[in-house]
Amino acid sequence: MRKTYSVTNDKELRHFIRFLPFYRSFLFRFLYFDVHINEEYNFVLPIVESLNIKSRKKRIVYIYNEAFSMIDSYFVGKDFCQFIDNVCLSHRENKTGKMNGCCRCCPYRSGGYCPTENIACKLFYCSSVKEKYEIIKFEDIILFRVLSPFQRMILKSDFFSSGEDVILDLYYGPFIAPIRIIYRFFKNYVYKKRK
Repeated sequence: MRKTYSVTNDKELRHFIRFLPFYRSFLFRFLYFDVHINEEYNFVLPIVESLNIKSRKKRIVYIYNEAFSMIDSYFVGKDFCQFIDNVCLSHRENKTGKMNGCCRCCPYRSGGYCPTENIACKLFYCSSVKEKYEIIKFEDIILFRVLSPFQRMILKSDFFSSGEDVILDLYYGPFIAPIRIIYRFFKNYVYKKRK
């Protein structure tokens, strides 16, 4: 069974967004969504696509990958942290003497490139950068509203983890995910102490 929505103005958009928690629930398990939109509301298409993915894990993977590519496209060609000799803008201004900025505690860090594809890390910027630049925020990505509040909390705060680990945390839910996150936190803490 298919349900068709029209999103051609702000009122219809607000209505659609407000009902997202219901649309992702088991009540709509066998309902597929079509949407008619104006060009300015193209950002609704990934939301509809994710709602039409009925496998929970596949939906989480789709949302994660789609959001990561949105964030990446926003940051293309932008150097907010302004690293010079491995020292970021904030650490140069505050003369802390610390190297590698926020990533210095990450066990995955490797030579100026982050292989983890972690959304929490990707969206984190210190106050020095936020004062100078317009930064994309977690709340700006409407696709995240398809996730549950607990999943959004994990996505916001699961720093220094691989993208695969974060996806599994989103999938496992409120009972197993906190145990996995705490375990990784202590593992990273030990790693940092050894260095």
